Amino acid sequence: MTRFFLTCLMLLLSAHLYSAIPTNKLLKEVLEEGITVDLRDPVYCDGVLTTDQGGVITGPNIRVQARNLIYTRQDEIVTMEAEGQLLVEYGDYLLIGDRVEYDFVSETGVIYGGVCGADEWIFGGEQVNLLPGGTIFIREGYLTTSDRDHPNWRIQMRNVVFTPDYFITARDIRVKIGEVPILWFPILKVYLDWILDSPLRYRIRWGGKQGLRFGVIYEMFSTDTFKTFLRLDYRVNRGPSLGITTEYLSPSGRETLKTINYVARDTSIDDPTQKHRYRFSGVYTNSLMQDSLTVRLTYDKLSDQDMPTDYSDKGLDLKTAGRTQLLIRKQNDDLWIANFTTRVRVNTFQSLLQELPSLDLSPHPVVLGKSGIISENRANAGFLDYEYEKGLINVQNFRSTRFEYRHKLYRPIPMHTFTATPSAGLVFINYGSGPANSERTLLLGSFNLDLQTQLYRDFPLVRHTIVPYLQYQYITQPSSLPNEHFIFDINDGWFQLSSLRFGTRQLLYTKHSNGLFRNLTLDTYAYAFFASHNFSRTIPKLYTDLNWYTRSWWRNAIGVAWDTQQNQWSHFNVLTEFTFNENLAIATEYRHRNAFDWRKVDYYNFILDSYRPIQQLRDSILSDRRDTLLFDVFYRFLPNWALQIEMRHGWNRTTEPNYTEYEVDLMTTWQAAWDIRLSYQHRENDHRVALYVSLGLDKP
Repeated sequence: MTRFFLTCLMLLLSAHLYSAIPTNKLLKEVLEEGITVDLRDPVYCDGVLTTDQGGVITGPNIRVQARNLIYTRQDEIVTMEAEGQLLVEYGDYLLIGDRVEYDFVSETGVIYGGVCGADEWIFGGEQVNLLPGGTIFIREGYLTTSDRDHPNWRIQMRNVVFTPDYFITARDIRVKIGEVPILWFPILKVYLDWILDSPLRYRIRWGGKQGLRFGVIYEMFSTDTFKTFLRLDYRVNRGPSLGITTEYLSPSGRETLKTINYVARDTSIDDPTQKHRYRFSGVYTNSLMQDSLTVRLTYDKLSDQDMPTDYSDKGLDLKTAGRTQLLIRKQNDDLWIANFTTRVRVNTFQSLLQELPSLDLSPHPVVLGKSGIISENRANAGFLDYEYEKGLINVQNFRSTRFEYRHKLYRPIPMHTFTATPSAGLVFINYGSGPANSERTLLLGSFNLDLQTQLYRDFPLVRHTIVPYLQYQYITQPSSLPNEHFIFDINDGWFQLSSLRFGTRQLLYTKHSNGLFRNLTLDTYAYAFFASHNFSRTIPKLYTDLNWYTRSWWRNAIGVAWDTQQNQWSHFNVLTEFTFNENLAIATEYRHRNAFDWRKVDYYNFILDSYRPIQQLRDSILSDRRDTLLFDVFYRFLPNWALQIEMRHGWNRTTEPNYTEYEVDLMTTWQAAWDIRLSYQHRENDHRVALYVSLGLDKP
């Protein structure tokens, strides 16, 4: 590549050698047709100008510079021939070659031994044909990032067309390393600069329970708005797999579509007798009516619950099935916000709340006269159907219509150095059906008080801010207890609660990077519970959360809770992250959770704790005692070589054995275009070695 551009620069700098055309008649004729001929010491004979001393000929959409030039104008013939230190500018393409022949009348020509450079790419062929409008056609062409006379690798194409905007249409494509072909596909349509977005990806995975597996993904079609990828996999013990992935982005950027269609002759780790697997997934989004109406449609149909992880085939994280649902949101900033939701279950291995459908309406908050009291209202209605995973025993699906209305009044009240915000609310829920002899209506009230102030003091390098606060919440006894109506999700779980959160947030800020910290946030608080028989102590737990940037490149985070009832740590989480420079980053984290630190959707929602006895929660799956150590390091030891290690170790689990999982990735970039990653993945129930190769780099 370097040699190519040095040649171009040398030829451009030699343009000052050229002199004027000797005949005024010929000069007038060529200028009238937009052709400029600037040759040094030319010889004119019968309408032909020649020179071997260098020159430049410029016409519509073309500029040619060379040592030997022949310009011919005879009757209807206007042609040019050039060779020796040849440089051709054709539209936005810059080419070098052995010889060029060009017809100004038909605006066509041919460059013999032509080579062109664009971005990281070098392409050319024995004959590069120049077509009208700036289009280039090459028969038996090649594309590579190697600047050697004999490239280490290349994409060889029987017929390829380059449009003026760098769009490629190629046929009979063969990818070769040296002279060894490693891939063939029939057609490729893509923008040249988009080829750096990984149009070709290979992977070889061996070891583990599923045996040797080969895979390739290539981008077979691409435009400004639409891309299509073809995925081919072959497992030695099973057979072939085929998938097509599409991506669409509208010119305005408001409409998108992504789909996955994949069918495999394969097995899952949990079911070795399985014969076929599949995944049909998609996401569609659109923004209409000046962005006031948004639409989002998603679907994910899978053969089994392991398919998302196996399809991604990278990393230790377990993937889960996406939801199949339609979300429509209409927003009027001055009046209301409405959400329409339809959610269905398409995978029988999932337990899922179906909404068939539901409508949520939130009018804009209003201020009641001059009182300063703000009124908020929200209503939700729909038909809900909870479907359990197929095969579960001692459970029964349930369904019902459901209507919910919430009303809330609140007003901030400045009180000298404090600000108090009292609020009162009402919750009304009506169910169309329920358990036997159940209540169909739920009604309750709530009261909240938020009280806080802010104190600060400035030091020479630091500002210290202290925010004492108090948050009281009271929920009345609901007219229907949780076991007397259906519980579809957390919005149905209401019970009497009287709790107080009190604490102090401290913030330290500095503008300077030296010293012990850049900024620090410390929140120390506790919860007190009143009139609840499930807490043996009024204050069952004490909490501290710390986020501390010791340096701009060093972050620490600590989250701890002390269980005063069990006299032990409820949870203890410590995280430290170092980013020393662009070549080295390390993160490590320790997580501890005791058997009484419940797994909940909302960690600070204590209605469940207030309703269920501690021993009942201890015997449920909400209790999950464990210790986990996480480690992640990235090290670039050479400009083109990097090592990444991820590890997690778990122990102290109640009913499950200890485990250690890790992944080691060795990554490099070859010939400025090939990303290569060698990976060893050791999992709790499987381990494997994989090689991933992709043609393409992340654009800056």
